[in-house]
Amino acid sequence: MKRAAFLVALLSAATADASPRLLALDDVYDCAFSANGTPIAATAGGLRIGARIVTALDGLPDTRVERVVVEGDHALVGTRAGTASVELANGRVSNVVLKGEPAHLPQMFERFGAGIVRGRRSRGERTCIATSEGLFVSVTPAAPVRVPAAGLPTGDVAALVATPRGLLIGTFDRGLFRYEAEHVTALRTLDPNINALAYDDGVLWIATARGLTRCEDGAQLGCRRIGDGHAKHTLLVTKDGVLAGGDESLLFVARDGAIVGEATRKRGAHFRSVWSLAIDEAGTIYAGTTNGIFFGDRATFLHAPEKLKRVSLVDGTLPDDWVTALLVRGDELLAGTYNAGVVALERSGSTLHQRRHAAELGYVNPAGLALLPDGTLAVSTMDGLRVGELGAFRTVPTLGRDVTAVALGTDGTRWTASRRGVAQF
Repeated sequence: MKRAAFLVALLSAATADASPRLLALDDVYDCAFSANGTPIAATAGGLRIGARIVTALDGLPDTRVERVVVEGDHALVGTRAGTASVELANGRVSNVVLKGEPAHLPQMFERFGAGIVRGRRSRGERTCIATSEGLFVSVTPAAPVRVPAAGLPTGDVAALVATPRGLLIGTFDRGLFRYEAEHVTALRTLDPNINALAYDDGVLWIATARGLTRCEDGAQLGCRRIGDGHAKHTLLVTKDGVLAGGDESLLFVARDGAIVGEATRKRGAHFRSVWSLAIDEAGTIYAGTTNGIFFGDRATFLHAPEKLKRVSLVDGTLPDDWVTALLVRGDELLAGTYNAGVVALERSGSTLHQRRHAAELGYVNPAGLALLPDGTLAVSTMDGLRVGELGAFRTVPTLGRDVTAVALGTDGTRWTASRRGVAQF
């Protein structure tokens, strides 16, 4: 048993990391041992070599590693995006071959603890077991021992928001987490399937697949559901409270959680699902939907939604009717679309006119437009994080290709989320 404990200590030893990465290290696909007995794990959050983590930011074709084979002083790894060789001593990546997909994972029904076994390897008297709930190691005849891993239980991150108490991380399938003082803590909420987050002076708003939740951010989260159980996709904090966009609905809620009103198709609105929101200095509200941008003042949305103004693909203002992200900057309204990049619209009086179009940005994710402290634009797309200006963007390395969120910390740190976890950039 002492030898198994030694292996655990060897793999879980802490190392200083100047750039934190919050990864799904307990989602293990494969494992192996080095010549000196160090356990090596292929995980959804990268390749674990002792305390070292190697990801796409270090040169791997993809952060999620599904195969690992040790040959001498190197580990050969396989990902869905390609293969590579990693030096065990320093984590240096070489011999990257893109588009070389590894063999599909075998369908396995063996269970170990709460997880499903994906791989089992032995080297002499040492054995490692790769499961969906962590890495286990043993030295014959001792029973396997779980190797702890700090990080997130999933790499599927949907939303980020910076607060005075740390970074809040909303995931697609495992709920909400807080990263503070180099520790990740799971927070109890009403729904695990999070689409968007918004924070307003101690009040956390959560848009989920089952509706809107309001939480008081105290010693513990005190949460309650607001309104019906219909999905909410996007949130916008205003001086009056919060706006929550969902399927054929835009909900107006006061800061205390009282419902002020709702614009819906049944009440005369012509929009379909609301995926993005923005408001300008004059109080004009812009709703990005699956059938264009609808805009008007608060009273029109609440009492005469049939009179809202609209721009769309049909009138030539938009390159795509599905508007996934909106951002007011100066006299422009920037609109990110599902498959036609970003368009800059001139706000002139009560009208919108197309000024510039960056079609090369492709698929822009929900809430995928953000301004960095230097005034440049950050665009979260399904093909990476792009930073710059329309017509002059550069790609920023990230953990995963499908970038879902950008957040600016209160201390000046810049965070990005993807389908592979969270990291600074």
